[in-house]
Amino acid sequence: MSLTNLTPHAQRVLSFMLRAKQDCPVTPTMPDEKTRILRAKLIFEEAMELIREGLGVDVSVDFTKVDGKDEIDFAFKNAGPGDLVLIADGFADLSVVNTG
Repeated sequence: MSLTNLTPHAQRVLSFMLRAKQDCPVTPTMPDEKTRILRAKLIFEEAMELIREGLGVDVSVDFTKVDGKDEIDFAFKNAGPGDLVLIADGFADLSVVNTG
């Protein structure tokens, strides 16, 4: 894969992914089950870290069934003042995971 066709950010992510021995297809491709689960886990973990540590917000989730359909209810409450450095770090981490 040529790095010249990519944005600088995508080039850095691709370089990281290759060093980590990750699959890097040349065209958009649906990842296999293991990779999809890993990405979902990483995205969720990074988002929750950003919300909790960066924004200073606690989140609780309630899953219920209504008329046979899954319903998800989120509750948010203040957990502290937040931290701008951790917000920036969280957005950077999410960007890398989402691009990867």
